[in-house]
Amino acid sequence: MSNNTYESDLPFDRLDSRRRRELAFKQYQERLHIPTEALQKLTDAFIEQLELGLREKQRSSLLMLPTMVDVLPQGQERGEYYSIDSGGKNIRLLYTRLGKDKHTVEEEKVEVSRVPVELHKVPVEELFDYIAKRMISWSETQGCAIAERQRPVLGFCCSFPVDHHALDAGSLIQWSKGFENPGGVGADPAKLLREAFQRQGVPRVHINALLNDTVATLAAARYLDGPDAIGSVIMGTGTNACYIEQLGNITKWMPRYRARTPDMVVNIEWPGFAAPELPVLEEDRALDAESNNPGQQQFEKMTAGLYTGDIARRLLLSLAEDGELFSGAVPERLRRMGAFTTTLMNLAAEDATPDLARVGAVLEEAFGLPAVQTKPDIRREVRQVCVLVRERSARLIAAMIAGILRHLHRDRPRTAGGELPRTVVAVDGGVFVRHADYRAEVLAGVRDILGDAVADRFSLKVVEAGSPFGAACVAAAADSYMRVAGGSLNFRPPVHKLPAVGQSR
Repeated sequence: MSNNTYESDLPFDRLDSRRRRELAFKQYQERLHIPTEALQKLTDAFIEQLELGLREKQRSSLLMLPTMVDVLPQGQERGEYYSIDSGGKNIRLLYTRLGKDKHTVEEEKVEVSRVPVELHKVPVEELFDYIAKRMISWSETQGCAIAERQRPVLGFCCSFPVDHHALDAGSLIQWSKGFENPGGVGADPAKLLREAFQRQGVPRVHINALLNDTVATLAAARYLDGPDAIGSVIMGTGTNACYIEQLGNITKWMPRYRARTPDMVVNIEWPGFAAPELPVLEEDRALDAESNNPGQQQFEKMTAGLYTGDIARRLLLSLAEDGELFSGAVPERLRRMGAFTTTLMNLAAEDATPDLARVGAVLEEAFGLPAVQTKPDIRREVRQVCVLVRERSARLIAAMIAGILRHLHRDRPRTAGGELPRTVVAVDGGVFVRHADYRAEVLAGVRDILGDAVADRFSLKVVEAGSPFGAACVAAAADSYMRVAGGSLNFRPPVHKLPAVGQSR
């Protein structure tokens, strides 16, 4: 190379193979890394759509669904409560006794069991009969028989899409996750469960709360952490979030709704978030085109556990086809959608062994590449791709969380000269729960966007399997409220005078 010729001036194919790979990976790193300035613009776009979604229907990519959960636990609820969490192939049953001291649980019993496959398509009454029978028989074996209680209070966490009409009522919008039970769509899940208990000879069960897993996770943290818990994020196979909003800011719906409190939990439904600021790659578009719902839920496809492993696979495939990985040989299984799961991607990303032996094992399991044939530099490059994909997911989630905090003014003191509020966001889902590095990357992203002062007062609280406990907590809060108000779930006190959008609480 002459003194006046630079490497960047040479044709790509004239560089040696090692240097070509280094330059190729640098390009991918630049495409996958989201700098702070871009994150801040993405946060601005999210806030704009969030606030638009509160005011109008159909003009925002965020659904911003009112959940009718306007009574949340305060931590001083006490008594015995039950809950059922049913939203997929498993059901969780819970009995809890909330203690006399604030934020205490004196006793808790939980069961997790599979719903038999043969019940996925039977008439909906048969499915709910099974759920009610399981609760009755399980509670008997645990010494907390629901059938023996004078007035058992139960919260129902139904994580299928539901159009909520009240805290204890709603309509099933559609089945998902392999369920196709006739008679379910359009029916009220809480009513179906009440009627199932009646058919089993237990008519006194009082189902006073119907909610989904994001709201239940928030409620669990609210009971344990009090008012500092302002929202929750689910990050597992899929992703979603909710937060506590002022009712006066939700102007698109039910203007005559008479609430019990000035706040309501809003289900953001952010899987479908779309904006020009979202850094969509060619690999993201290819995955979307091959998915079972093309053109939908772009944000979820860039972040959630069902998809991020396949994004990494597509990046590795592009590098292999360009001849910059695996010596130009493309393993056949590398071309298969689903061959590289997010679990395998995380195993590779977290490999800290000297020779990256786990990466070698992952490549052998996913693509049939014998571990003895993958050189250390190849393993390092595979690990780097996995780290970059995961980091992008975490920073995108961080931008959304930062947007919630900014919308709620949690990035500024409540009073002039005061200190910043402490803020807790509850989190659940396998990606959060099992991977501390991922949580750290989310926290780092929030710090980049909102600064050290806000980040030092912010925390993510893991509430693993918090849905059944949170559902019981909402049931307890509603029960406590009714006892004080002296009414029923249909009781509505005078409408609170609420501040308009942009005014502080």
